[in-house]
Amino acid sequence: MNTLSSRNLFNLMLLLVTSVALASCGSSDDTQLVYYDDTAITAFSVGTLKQLVETTDDDGNATTTYQNLDCSGYKFYIDQMNHLIYNVDSLPVGVDPTRVVCSISSKSGGYLQIKDLESAEYTFFNASDSLDFSTARYFRVIASSGNSYADYQVKVNVHQEEADEFVWRNKITTNATLGGLTNTRAFALNNNIYLFGVSGGQCKIYRTAETDGKNWAKLTANIAAMLTDQTPFNIVVKDGQFYLYSQGTLYTSADAVSWQTAATASIGRLIGASSSNLYAYSNDGTLLRSSDNGQSWTDDEMDNSKDLLPSQDISFICRLLRAYASSNQLLIVGNRDVSGDKTAQVWGKVEQNDDNAQQQPWSYYPMTSDVRNKAPHLTNLQAISYGENIIALGGQAMNASDLKTFANFYKSEDEGVTWPVEENITFPEGFSCSPLHFALVVDSQNYIWVICGNSGQIWKGRRNSLGWQTYEKYITE
Repeated sequence: MNTLSSRNLFNLMLLLVTSVALASCGSSDDTQLVYYDDTAITAFSVGTLKQLVETTDDDGNATTTYQNLDCSGYKFYIDQMNHLIYNVDSLPVGVDPTRVVCSISSKSGGYLQIKDLESAEYTFFNASDSLDFSTARYFRVIASSGNSYADYQVKVNVHQEEADEFVWRNKITTNATLGGLTNTRAFALNNNIYLFGVSGGQCKIYRTAETDGKNWAKLTANIAAMLTDQTPFNIVVKDGQFYLYSQGTLYTSADAVSWQTAATASIGRLIGASSSNLYAYSNDGTLLRSSDNGQSWTDDEMDNSKDLLPSQDISFICRLLRAYASSNQLLIVGNRDVSGDKTAQVWGKVEQNDDNAQQQPWSYYPMTSDVRNKAPHLTNLQAISYGENIIALGGQAMNASDLKTFANFYKSEDEGVTWPVEENITFPEGFSCSPLHFALVVDSQNYIWVICGNSGQIWKGRRNSLGWQTYEKYITE
């Protein structure tokens, strides 16, 4: 705590004298006042604030009006060590931070002052005053004894963007070399984006930093002779490493340049990984699992026929189940090239990894007539985990599907059961892409990348809420 300046001390003593005089009037001789040397701000909240809201009528005319918004439910955290007060969950877009009435509590009857916006002067805080919190404000709480004080910085955070709005950055670049690749797949690893694609029958590898996207380095792998036109479909990421399967051997690498042999295996293809297991198809098309990074493989139980597994355009998604420790929700999404298919094929499983867990079977999610929003059956279908949802993108309609080419992104909010159109993600203006060859990936900063075949366009976008700063929460006193 700090000691008071002579001017502030004089003002405080004047207040204390007045308080003592008022307390002594009409009281008994036994009345005693107790003053404390320590103090702190113990609670901070805001009430009903003004929010600017824009509405559009049926004719497209926009009107902006202010409405009252109850913000008392927004929690403010107090960092007593650093004397910071802030709301982790920002107030909604349009809230006016220049007219805020707040409520503050202090320990042991401490007196509250607020620092002027234009000067270093502090004046006593009036709880009925409307304050400007468009910038950080400083409050001073003075011990009731008048011997010490503590200063706090208070920030009232207000969102400047709509949470669900998805914003594409301007097209990062157009790269003719990448546009000429086929069978492309992209991976985010160690703050880089890797693109695997095929040119001249051989797999090529390119890398750019997540923060870049304009400059792509061509990589030369030490196992170049083992890379084929199917290599992009036999790569997964686990524990900060690539795993690649080729011709009976499983390789691993942290940079896609230096590869080491991890195991020899007789599998059909590698399809995915969780935090605990690798997953693959067997040579006869059933599901396999390896808990020792490919050294051994176990049949994974399925509740339906292997014929219903996707055979191409396979995406494997692993999402942590927050309600259950050491458990993941797994999803396989992909296509079969079957003339009668109208939808993609979806399988799911809860993977339990605690010591006493029993392995659950994979469940097939049938897209029956009662499923209103079915998994899209589109060429080069790819799905990624994004925020609380799963996002899917495909090219043109396959087999019996009647979907239009690059008409929509799709989402699943129920772990793959239904797939409505994702209304908040639309294609950027000028988007041009091969419906057969493109790559979809999400990076560590929650940007979605689309790397387009033919045109070579590279797009990058993010939902606003997934880019907002997060604050550490401190326990209040």
